[in-house]
Amino acid sequence: MNPNLSDTAQRMVACMVADESVTDRLPTALRSLQIGLIDELVDLLLVVPDEDRCRQLATGPTQIITYKPHLWPLAGLAHKRIAAQVLEKAQSLKPATPILVHSFSPRTAPLAAEIAAATEGSLLISLWSASEISSVTSLSSAGGPATMIAPSEVLAAAIRQRLRTDHRIDVIPLGAPAAPAPSAFRDPDRAATLVIAGALQEDQGIEAVLRTAKIAVQRHPNLLVFVIGRGPGEPALRRVAEDLEIDQQVIFTGRLEYLRSALEAADIFCLPSAAAPHREELIHAMAAGLAILAPQRSPYDHLVNEENALLFSEDDEQTLSTCLLRLLDNPSTARRLAAEAQAAARQHLSVPVMVEGHARIYRRLDRRERTFTLAQSEKS
Repeated sequence: MNPNLSDTAQRMVACMVADESVTDRLPTALRSLQIGLIDELVDLLLVVPDEDRCRQLATGPTQIITYKPHLWPLAGLAHKRIAAQVLEKAQSLKPATPILVHSFSPRTAPLAAEIAAATEGSLLISLWSASEISSVTSLSSAGGPATMIAPSEVLAAAIRQRLRTDHRIDVIPLGAPAAPAPSAFRDPDRAATLVIAGALQEDQGIEAVLRTAKIAVQRHPNLLVFVIGRGPGEPALRRVAEDLEIDQQVIFTGRLEYLRSALEAADIFCLPSAAAPHREELIHAMAAGLAILAPQRSPYDHLVNEENALLFSEDDEQTLSTCLLRLLDNPSTARRLAAEAQAAARQHLSVPVMVEGHARIYRRLDRRERTFTLAQSEKS
């Protein structure tokens, strides 16, 4: 149990609301968070669509509530039914204060707001890109969320700029366990491996990475490129690899349930675009000790050019090519950068840091509810 909690600390109840986008962006992080919150005296409910991948987000003692998604005009009625289910389930846990309702996806924000209203609970929303701010402003008529959470200081600053208000935004990084040693170029007899992971979109910089890989293959013919993920851009990206005549070196894997195992067998991780929403793959790549290639002004903290990563401008494929060849030509340089990236992940992007960050906010809101409840009781 967290030593900062007193023996008389009361358990609180939090309702996490997620959807398919969460299974794509941060499945491992959400499962790790659920396990970590057990020691923080938090009982968890998880509300997700009734689909296999969404149900698999629940772990440990988390109680799951599933639903069939509905479109307007039935969505409002469906939200009320789901909120009633959550209220009934929460009441069976006998919480001392109203529950906390945490939306992990902008698309689930309206449902989370409905649950918070039905349970008289506090609403939290995690945002993964500045463009998702509309999920907050659309709730302004309901008073908005008690707090917003961003996974990095960079993203929090971008959100504040979009909001143009002094609304509080808490920063809680995603966390991943660090491997015992860096994976980059660990085995000199293994073919060098470059990994791209995320949603496969035609406009997310992946084509530029494939063109760069074409140049690298001319000097390193054994280079393998793994494209992990799925999305509407996959057919076009496959055609790009074929046109570049590197389709034998480029492997499209689809989504991988065991992403971490794949990363720990790789050497270089490339984040192709700064425009994509924040995801957990880069965090795992740092924790696994891969050499990191990333665009400047990406929505991630703790990436320092020439210290623990090589950063490039997205509109400069020549620099990207130079960076990739530098890592392939100099494994010792890649190992040094990978070790520093892993050290940064161990210090700033660990699972305990992620869990404590969420628990701190949950306790802060819970204390506010306890104070409010006590005041109301004394008044009566």
